Amino acid sequence: MRRLLSHFGWPERAAVLLLMVWVVWAGVATALVGRILLPTSPYVVAPVALAVGVVLGRLVAPQASHRATGLTLLALSALVLLPVLGSYGAAKAPLFYANANAALAVQLMALCGLVMVRTTGRQRAMVAVGAVLALAAVAANYSKAGFAVAVPAFVVVVATAWWPARRRWVPIVAAFVGLITVTSAAMTIAALARHEGWPEWALIAFDPARQTMWQDAIGLWERHPVLGAGTGTFQQVSRLGYDADTAAAHSSVLQIGAETGWVGVALFAGIVIAGLAWACRGTPENAVIGVAAWSALLVHSFADHLLEFVPVMLAAGLVLGWSGSQPRASALLDVSVEQSPATR
Repeated sequence: MRRLLSHFGWPERAAVLLLMVWVVWAGVATALVGRILLPTSPYVVAPVALAVGVVLGRLVAPQASHRATGLTLLALSALVLLPVLGSYGAAKAPLFYANANAALAVQLMALCGLVMVRTTGRQRAMVAVGAVLALAAVAANYSKAGFAVAVPAFVVVVATAWWPARRRWVPIVAAFVGLITVTSAAMTIAALARHEGWPEWALIAFDPARQTMWQDAIGLWERHPVLGAGTGTFQQVSRLGYDADTAAAHSSVLQIGAETGWVGVALFAGIVIAGLAWACRGTPENAVIGVAAWSALLVHSFADHLLEFVPVMLAAGLVLGWSGSQPRASALLDVSVEQSPATR
């Protein structure tokens, strides 16, 4: 065990501990209402998928300049887009939920960006096509919230790929902006949930069902403010909980608050900050892309139910693990050789 732990520094251990505490608290909050937290619960599956993704991201990062990596991302972006073109309604393939498809596409876009900052020529052009296909997949899913976060993320990916950040303070600024954006979005959703009459922009942006679900979630949270009502309780008390499509609160922060209370929200905030900090461990250009992708997923999740989809969390973990990893000297040498005049 000591030999295994020797491969992990304090940031890795702290992140694993935080995820473990999250799962334990979800189990405690559920036990307090006389139920058992199932291993298939999103409160268990999501952090596990995220952790696995981070490990995979660290393993894949050194292979950024390999042609197989670019081809894989191009193929995955196409696989997210093509099934959507032949699907109708909200249950669009491949994840059979349009907003989840959009969230996955945004993470694939970020992965393409992480390859673009390490490659040139045909390899970069290939993954650039993948990023465009991923953005097209978001649009094809007609996900309003997804498109709202995908466009800024795409701009960040493109800008970073062509004008890489080199100064170490850039990721810190990006993380600060990301934290402010995520916090503001969470506060906006919570404020909307408390109001009976929504402003015009909210009525245009969100469907009426969300108003009902969010009001039910904030009401449950206010009745169980500190410890929460237990995981799975929202579906039992919500006016729309009888329908599988509306069984979740369609807002990660409201559902977590309602079912695990302020304790759960505080742990969730810790995971949010840990993700931003993890992304900033890597090179400046990788960090900026990682921060943008992580922030986009969180903001989108505040207006939808996304975090229970394993592919989405796995992809988000891949982006964080990749962006937070330090490139090997050999990988940097490969890039410098590719960019030298003799090889152009």
